[in-house]
Amino acid sequence: MPAASGGDTQSNGGATAVTSPPTTAPPAPSSVSLLDDVGGAVDDAALPDASLGPCFAGFSASLDGMRVGLTAFVQEPGDYTGDPIHILFAHATTADGRSYTGSAGTRYDGDIHLHVSSVVPRFMGTVELVLIDDAQPEMAPLALSLAFDISWPRRCGS
Repeated sequence: MPAASGGDTQSNGGATAVTSPPTTAPPAPSSVSLLDDVGGAVDDAALPDASLGPCFAGFSASLDGMRVGLTAFVQEPGDYTGDPIHILFAHATTADGRSYTGSAGTRYDGDIHLHVSSVVPRFMGTVELVLIDDAQPEMAPLALSLAFDISWPRRCGS
């Protein structure tokens, strides 16, 4: 009896077994969730954002009709509020089209408190954001609390 293709065959006293080649499991999907949302909005298809290179960890997510993104120049776990080296940037666009941003490090608009528990192979932690309305800065800011777990396989400099 011919063996099935795609694996090795082994015979044990007349019985033939097909063994599969070892496989590497794909990384767990990236996710971002709203911590202060009663409905528990979660984006299980959040995307890592490496547009500035591997030294700037980040993500883009869709939560409750809102697009949210974070970019952070961090290479190790810790607590960050931004400084000239650890630049932080966050943005959100609400379902009604209003755009909000916050930054810390080069200039300070809004407020960002970032807790990073891991950077590689997963960018994980929590962030508290107070973002300013881009069109009307005098309006009430948008406050968000997020937890994130993003696949981030590259170290800065690799």
